[in-house]
Amino acid sequence: MNKPLMQALTLILAAAMELSGNAILAAPRSPKVKLSITVHVYNYAQIPAWTLARTQRQVADFFLRAGIQLQWADCTPSSRNAPNPEPCAWTPAPSDLVVKIVPRFDARGEGFRNSLFGFAAGSQATIVTERTEEIARSGEATYPVVLGITIAHELGHALLGPNSHSENGIMRPRFLGADFKKAQSTTLAFTPEQAEQMRHSISLRNSHPAGGK
Repeated sequence: MNKPLMQALTLILAAAMELSGNAILAAPRSPKVKLSITVHVYNYAQIPAWTLARTQRQVADFFLRAGIQLQWADCTPSSRNAPNPEPCAWTPAPSDLVVKIVPRFDARGEGFRNSLFGFAAGSQATIVTERTEEIARSGEATYPVVLGITIAHELGHALLGPNSHSENGIMRPRFLGADFKKAQSTTLAFTPEQAEQMRHSISLRNSHPAGGK
């Protein structure tokens, strides 16, 4: 190969590499993650480990796109007869959240509607698998998707407060078939306003430890 042709090919290759690098740098990115919180999970419903792992990845993705990184801590007691049945007996950080997954819940007896998926009180969210399993069996979405939306919704309430429903996104009061499809195509999300409010809530919790002023 002659020298002029070699130089021309070298210039073309260099230009292609530069354009490729610029394309990568210009690609859209997730919001900068500056906040991280730990979610303590009590799997009383005995959901299989692989199902729970898929669910947690989806929930984490919802929050990652809101600028919040989730860390998961498995706090499920391995045995009631074990010497230390509570593996998460340490004092949680002010911003930590708790998810308790239970097989069923006497909704009417506690004053809730019978179609209850879950509820949040303070920093704790309770998920009722009896209802999430019904939706999954209807064919609207896979079980990890239904469970993931439910957990993300209730954790949203834990950070945003009880009266934080919206017309669209994860915090809408009722989910339709189209919402489950959005979840599977990663277009279901917290609104920008909700994301900002949750980040602010976490920052406040971190700056005001329990018992502090």
